[in-house]
Amino acid sequence: MSTIKLYAKKDDFTSLPPKSTAISVTESTSMIPAYDIHEYNLAGLSVYGFSYQVNCVDSNFALASMTIPAYFEEARVVNGKRVDMHGLFLVNMGDSAGYLKEFFEDKRIFGPFGCPKRVLAKAGNGAGVSKEYFTFNNMRFYPFILPDFTIGYYVCDGAVPPRGGEPRGAWRAYDPAEDGVALDAPVTYDPTLGLYITRAAHIEPR
Repeated sequence: MSTIKLYAKKDDFTSLPPKSTAISVTESTSMIPAYDIHEYNLAGLSVYGFSYQVNCVDSNFALASMTIPAYFEEARVVNGKRVDMHGLFLVNMGDSAGYLKEFFEDKRIFGPFGCPKRVLAKAGNGAGVSKEYFTFNNMRFYPFILPDFTIGYYVCDGAVPPRGGEPRGAWRAYDPAEDGVALDAPVTYDPTLGLYITRAAHIEPR
């Protein structure tokens, strides 16, 4: 069991001083080992989280609703079948209260439609290939969190070029010294995929 600093709503981040709640969290079940995703008991509430993020107890955390659909190749497997995961996720927002205040007030805007923060800073604990994205139908899906605690996905081609290298439009590897995701097109809801997505976004270095 560990104690984290949790922010339940945007106003908690932007108030002066920020209002976090010290709350205990206990890891229970591994859900998607390749992504370090576990189920947690958060003061009696069942939530999900990435263990490499939750173990950073000095960081600030947000609760965001997130879907990892069964059609993702890396989705949770139960009795040999991939299943949907949908619920509240603990998302590590970093350890700088000042930066968080600017982020949630949308003061660090680089793309014309805002500046979210990527969710998967790294992935993989030895149980699978370490990736910062999910895959489906030869596409990559990179999750990010918006200032209103909405989780969206940046979608790009997943095909590796004939001469090797990263696919067209792929995000670069995570760097702690980055300001976040610049949205170059609005996030829209795709009823076929069942996700909020955009196909135009890039990573902004700090």
